[in-house]
Amino acid sequence: MRTIKVLDCTLRDGGYINNWNFGYKNIKEIISSLNESNIDIIECGFIRDENEKVLKNNDYSNFLSFDSLIKYGKSLFNKRKTYTLMMLAETYPIDKLKSKDQNYVDTIRLSFHKCDMQKGIEMAKIIKEKGYRLFLQPTATMGYNDDELIELLKKCNEIHPDSIAIVDTFGEMLPSNIIWLSQLFDKYLDKDITLSFHSHNNLQTAYSNAILFIQNTSLDRNIVIDSSIYGMGRGAGNLPTELILDYLNRYYENKYKLLPILNVVDNILLKIKAQNEWGYSLEYYLSATHHCHPKYAIYFSSNKTLTTADISTLLDSISNDKRIDFDLDYAKGLYKCFCEKEIDVTENYDKLKKIIGNKKILLIGPGSSILAHKNLINKYVVNTNEYYSIAVNLDLIFKTNAIFCSNRKRYQQLHINPDKKHYIFTSNIKSKQNNDLVFDYQECLANEFETSDNALLMLLKILKKCNIKNKIILAGFDGFSINLDKNFYSNDILYVIDKNKVKELNNLISKYLSFYKQELDIKFLTNSLYDGRK
Repeated sequence: MRTIKVLDCTLRDGGYINNWNFGYKNIKEIISSLNESNIDIIECGFIRDENEKVLKNNDYSNFLSFDSLIKYGKSLFNKRKTYTLMMLAETYPIDKLKSKDQNYVDTIRLSFHKCDMQKGIEMAKIIKEKGYRLFLQPTATMGYNDDELIELLKKCNEIHPDSIAIVDTFGEMLPSNIIWLSQLFDKYLDKDITLSFHSHNNLQTAYSNAILFIQNTSLDRNIVIDSSIYGMGRGAGNLPTELILDYLNRYYENKYKLLPILNVVDNILLKIKAQNEWGYSLEYYLSATHHCHPKYAIYFSSNKTLTTADISTLLDSISNDKRIDFDLDYAKGLYKCFCEKEIDVTENYDKLKKIIGNKKILLIGPGSSILAHKNLINKYVVNTNEYYSIAVNLDLIFKTNAIFCSNRKRYQQLHINPDKKHYIFTSNIKSKQNNDLVFDYQECLANEFETSDNALLMLLKILKKCNIKNKIILAGFDGFSINLDKNFYSNDILYVIDKNKVKELNNLISKYLSFYKQELDIKFLTNSLYDGRK
């Protein structure tokens, strides 16, 4: 009769959350608690090469060798259990692996991408020759077609590892995928090789998929289910260990103790999660539904100006050969092409300068100060003989002469009335009005990524290129606060910012404003962190 085992990878896959910095005491407590819970297989972390800048103190679950685990004490490792370290085929120099010379940790999980399959097979042979037990982990199993999987399984049979896994790297598998893959692996894999399942929770289906995998694998096949305590793992996280143990206790062999696992949650993981969140996110959902690396969705959403529909369109445009591994330059190219609009904007600089004439320019931003100083600002706005007013990414609050918008999300919220206002857009905005003044989006971007699409800086760059010499007055550009609900005049404006980067962002914008002040006559009407007042 088959066995069903659980492999806990909290210290390895969970380490992506905290850079594997669990702390010496916590690493010992996690391993000890997993031992007490009767978990079958415990993954203690990664085996890394010293060139990967492995932190060599005892607080990290990255190791230069199996001998490094001795520092936690031999008594921690139960001879009746299996302990593993994961090796990445693309980075680990296999010639540095020592032959196995101790017994308490003797298993390597070898992870490899499809493009490195042959390299992974050759490394697998060496690992076995050096005396280790071997688990194979072909990353992104959904990226293989049937013929490629059959070829992989035939090579696997030749090497004869202890286990090979179906790996749902992007958390994209549906029930039909689980059934198809489990049947295919079961058909072509030697019967005495264990079949494992490693899931991610992008679609919140890690638990149901694990159960389906258990139910649809043949009864004469030993299987292993991967999980992590509290679902700890990058992005959407993994299958929670406590859930799958509870299920197995209820419907199979009642052998697992849940209390030690729950103690780890209370004593260790709740503190980590308070500082480093994991769980469901829109970016990981989008990456799963578009079958691509989640860093693409994270990169596109970090630009702050794209709608969810825009991000979905961009993810659709990723070519098949680029989906598995994230390519930053490729992503930048897609974003640039998406934002570009083939137009001749040269004459628009002259048009804008002519429209403004000799009037002073009032730029109004969305900071909360515009509510406190609404009457003062309005005195400038209504004085149309002396001032030309431009609202930046906002409308309705003041009856300005014009609205400038460079943000696709904000554009959808604008109340367009071409009979009453001028509209100034960057070319990433797909406006249908014939009388808009449109400027090239790429030309308007700043150099630093963090501030490249800041609307104020983009508009100042346009005014500078117009050779404007008029006085420019700024209102409502308050600077960012760590108190995020105080950054804008309305809670309806959503701009997610990392609290840890608020000061850096303010400093970068201040630097650019200082640069523009050398050629533009800029004054602040309301207090601003950019001006040292607030």
